Amino acid sequence: MIRSHSEGRILCQQSDALLGKGREEGGGPLILPCHSCGLLDAGAPVYLEGVHIGSWMIGQVRNEKTDIKHLLEYTTALGLPRDEVENAYNDIPAITYNQFSKIADALFLVTEQLSREAYQNLQLQDLMKERFAAAKQLQAENDRVKALIKAVPDLLVEVSRQGTILNLISGREILRKFIKRNFVMRSISDILPAAAALELLNALERVFESETVEVSRYSSDRSGHHRDYEIRLVSAGKDKALALVRDMSDYFRVTRELEQNSQEKDLLIKELFHRTKNSLQIVRSFISLQGENQTDPAVRDALKKAEVRIISMAAVHQKMYELDNLETVPLDEYLPDLVYHIFSLLESDSGKIHALCTVPPIEVMIDVAIPIGLIINELVSNALRHSFPSGREGYVKVTVKELQDERIEILVENNGMAPEDDFFVRESKSLGLTTIKALVHQLEGTVSADTSEGLKVRAVVKNAGYQSRLFKK
Repeated sequence: MIRSHSEGRILCQQSDALLGKGREEGGGPLILPCHSCGLLDAGAPVYLEGVHIGSWMIGQVRNEKTDIKHLLEYTTALGLPRDEVENAYNDIPAITYNQFSKIADALFLVTEQLSREAYQNLQLQDLMKERFAAAKQLQAENDRVKALIKAVPDLLVEVSRQGTILNLISGREILRKFIKRNFVMRSISDILPAAAALELLNALERVFESETVEVSRYSSDRSGHHRDYEIRLVSAGKDKALALVRDMSDYFRVTRELEQNSQEKDLLIKELFHRTKNSLQIVRSFISLQGENQTDPAVRDALKKAEVRIISMAAVHQKMYELDNLETVPLDEYLPDLVYHIFSLLESDSGKIHALCTVPPIEVMIDVAIPIGLIINELVSNALRHSFPSGREGYVKVTVKELQDERIEILVENNGMAPEDDFFVRESKSLGLTTIKALVHQLEGTVSADTSEGLKVRAVVKNAGYQSRLFKK
């Protein structure tokens, strides 16, 4: 309301500017009353490698020192309706200065850590891009080598059934002269090592018996140079065969390099998942430590909720790091582990509330797995907090099904205390339900609730429209 007035807007902007500057680098958040209305705001700049990349601000809240009389006098002078100002003031959260300071400190630590980890991930991403560019360049080189091999005439030799080189049909001029002078009318057994000669003679016999094309490979290390050859044999009559000899050394070298590059790429992607998971675990640890030091139940509960949400995202990256398939997440492995972690954090009456999880083998992209995990996290956490008061026993059941048209059904139910019939209306302003609705909307789905017996929430989401971002082998 105050920002709608030019004078109030100017004072608010002055306060925002001071909060955005904050203390000196790394000095923590700055808490100030707004220059216009006196409500508390907090903020701090975000530095990365000594460079100011942005700022964050939270507010406004009122505390025990907030002067409503001064606020009403100021807004009346601006010409704002007194009753509307009073109603707006009553809607503002009331919190002590100490509580607000602790929340600001926690947010400052999280922001600092996330900015550092984001910078490291960007560096790793740049490295991966360089690797991918090198892989594409290597692929182009491979294509060029193939074209050269195809353009250069291969060595075509006429061979007898007994393995004697009878004639040289084609090949480069200098190579033809060398082979005619040294190898024509000589036996393969006199030219090649014993094992290679025996393999080639056996291939010759199969050619004459079945009239099929036989492919044999031979490696040579003469004069300290390793060469790989491919020999294709085909029958050319009753007692003669044609041998097409191709130098495959460059092709096999490039193939080995491509395989090595592919392995390095997989390792880099796994390292990215691992670092992301570690980053989230560090953030979770900060929040957990901050929560342990809180005496205010509301602050401690808010930090605990944030910790559980981070777990659901970290679990996906941990699962991707463990799997050989780097493109999809198996829900039957990810979701039961996630539910177990939520229970281990929130189920204080050990053994009284049971977790039931039925998930068939369904593979989804990480873009789908993370929202599904967050949806289940919110519903299971809500059940453990609100559906089983005073040590009440029961169960929380998670069921996932794959439907037609590439859709997935998520059913989370419990037999605890049933909420009121207007569950979705009554809880519509809560962060948990707002998060669920936003995630379901993101996945182009629908969500509904049944409160006839306990609480049963059904969400149907779309498992389509996402493509792999990985460099194809």
